[in-house]
Order: sequence, then structure tokens, then C-alpha cells
Amino acid sequence: MRKILLLAALAFASAAHAETTNPRSIGRAHICGRYLAMAGPLIDGERSTILAFDVGTDGKVKNLTVSKASGVHQLDRFAISCASEWLYAPATKDGVPIEVPWTASVSWFEGSHPPSTGPVPSGTHDCTNYTPRAVWDGAQGKTTLSFRIAADGAVNSPAVAESSGNAELDAASLACVASWHYFPAKRGGVATEIDWRAAVEWKTNDVPLAPAPPCERYAAATPEMLKAIGGVTTLLYRVKPDGSVSEVSVLRSSGNDALDRAATRCMTEAHPIDAAQLPAAGALRASAIDWHAR
Repeated sequence: MRKILLLAALAFASAAHAETTNPRSIGRAHICGRYLAMAGPLIDGERSTILAFDVGTDGKVKNLTVSKASGVHQLDRFAISCASEWLYAPATKDGVPIEVPWTASVSWFEGSHPPSTGPVPSGTHDCTNYTPRAVWDGAQGKTTLSFRIAADGAVNSPAVAESSGNAELDAASLACVASWHYFPAKRGGVATEIDWRAAVEWKTNDVPLAPAPPCERYAAATPEMLKAIGGVTTLLYRVKPDGSVSEVSVLRSSGNDALDRAATRCMTEAHPIDAAQLPAAGALRASAIDWHAR
């Protein structure tokens, strides 16, 4: 009888233990060797990036954020890129996969990277050359490009490795990445060429809505004219580093052609516009001109 009770107790304990399990690392090792190589020139002591994320029912990392920063922004970006590639055996409850919050730490310290180091972005690699047509169409997506980084850090021979699905965005990605620069890869302390890949993600909400200029003198918006129409013209345009405006187009019509033409003339002649720290190609902006308020 005692033996039966003991076996029953063991069976109960095993069942209780099996009720909930934590995620378990699977797939490629959850280390950041490739990113440690790239981070070599940025490591000036012992640092760590603590990440918070959810492990989904499919074992993939979701909702990835930096819980505690390393103090070097680029290292934190490397940590996020690294962890986004991880895979887990998902947590389970009563044998059913469940999504759970999880944390992990990526350590950066001298001696943690191999003698050969990968390229590191020089400056901010953001793309602001969203084309007016793509914004007009509401086109979004991610273009992955392959290219070669020369020993002087310049980008050579960029090509589309994975299309965003939109030719305009792919062309804009190629133009943008061609202007990037890197601290070059090194082997044995000597700069060397290396093949590389990078992704450019395009989102229409990345185009900021800027204050509109006064446009009263371009059109007399009477109550009769505004009746039964929206009365707001939203314009898309490019601001150049000298503050001038070009490529003005109507993103959303007011409902009245005369008001839309007046808004376009107004914005084309608006000068100067604050253009602090814009790239040489300028940047897209949008403004909403509310004719009801004129």
C-alpha cells in the first residue's frame, strides 16, 4: 500500500511540474558573435544590453525592446538585431504552447570580439528619400540590399536582394544605401573589403506633417465654395537644405480643384522653410492647408 501511495505521489509531482514550462533556446546559438565582430570598434569597456520581449507560441521573438541600455546606441541596435533572429521552444501550459514575456542580456566587453572586426555604420543610416509617388500610393515595405563595403568604408555595387514589392521604394533604397559610409571591416588590424547586407524599411507615417504656410492671398475661399467639400488640401513636397521647396503634389484633395491649385502655388513659393540638418537630397514633408480657417 505504501509503495502505491509513493508512486501516486511521484506521478502527481510529475504532472504538476509539467503544467507550465519556460521557453528554451533552440536553433542557432543565442549569442551575438557576428554582431560582436561589428561592434569591436565601439567597445570601450564592459557593457551590456538587457532586452525585453515576448516569446510567441511559435517560439519567435516578438515586441522586442531595450529594457536597460548599454550606453552606446549602436550596441543596443546590434543587440535588437541579434535577438530578433533567435528561436525558442515555446513555453507551455498543460502541454499547450503559450506566449510569455522574457528577458535576455547581451554582453559587450573588450576581448569578447574576435581579432577580425566587421564594418560599423559611420553616421546615421536613415533613408529620407521616400518618393512622392510611393507616398501618394501609400506604398510601404522593406527592401533588403546586398553590397560590398570597400576598405575605405564606401558602399559599392548595391543591388536589391529582396524586393519591397514596389519598384519606387527599391530604387529609393538603392540610391540611399549608395550614399552610406562605414568604418571598414578589419582583419589583423588592416582594413579590408567585405560583402554585406542591409534592410531599408519604408513607412508612410514616417513623413512628418509640418505647419502650413499662410495661403490666404492665393485663393478667396468663400463659404459657398467650401460648402459640401472637405476644404483641406494636404500637400506632399520636398524641402531642400537651403529651405527651398520642390516636387509639390496634392496628397489629399480639398474637394475643389481651384483650392488645390492655390495650395500648390502657395507651397511652391514658400521660402524659407526650416531645413536644419537635412541631407543633400532634402527630405519629404507634408502639410495640411485648412481653407475653412482662412
